[in-house]
Amino acid sequence: MGTVSVAGYRMNAKQGVRPVWSPKSSALLFLEASSAAGPVELLLRPPSEKMPPQLSGLFELEPAEAEDCFAWIIRGEADCPPDATLLRVPPLWRAIGDSLARKKLESPPVILVAGPRKLGKSSLCRYLANRLLSHEEDDDDRDGGWSRLAWLDLDPGQTEFTPPAALAMALLQPDQLPLGPPLTHQTRLLPLAHLHWLGTASPAECPRSYLAGLQ
Repeated sequence: MGTVSVAGYRMNAKQGVRPVWSPKSSALLFLEASSAAGPVELLLRPPSEKMPPQLSGLFELEPAEAEDCFAWIIRGEADCPPDATLLRVPPLWRAIGDSLARKKLESPPVILVAGPRKLGKSSLCRYLANRLLSHEEDDDDRDGGWSRLAWLDLDPGQTEFTPPAALAMALLQPDQLPLGPPLTHQTRLLPLAHLHWLGTASPAECPRSYLAGLQ
């Protein structure tokens, strides 16, 4: 019961089960109760989706470890172990996501995320995608979330939906969410509107092919 958010996606019991991947190799996700929702009751269960054998070790925990892990992830940052890193959502990200989600737009906006390395560009993109695809039936200020969005990935070195050295545009819907780092959805078949094989992780090595892929 109630509403919770994880990595920007807001969910409730009406939406059914959503797989959330939080491997130990990346910043850990944690669940937040909506301030207006009151008490929240959660039902956690092992994922039905199978990960490739080479990735399964990232999610294997002993029963005692799993119980502790769920406990502190649910409670949030205050009880995070000192050797773990949580994905922190800055207030500015929340403000941007809420503003875009609540606007009545006549045409789809184009959002460009750019900047130096190690600033959290990919995390911001995942947060915005999850936030905008959230359907909040109990929110009177909105007429549901977006029905779909197109994600154009132009970084062949750190791709989101494909193996490295490619440019791609993925079409995301509320049942196809990036609730985890890239390795957890690169293994699933997501609908790609466009795919351009660059053959290198650096656009500087073949700028003409990179520009051709953008067009």
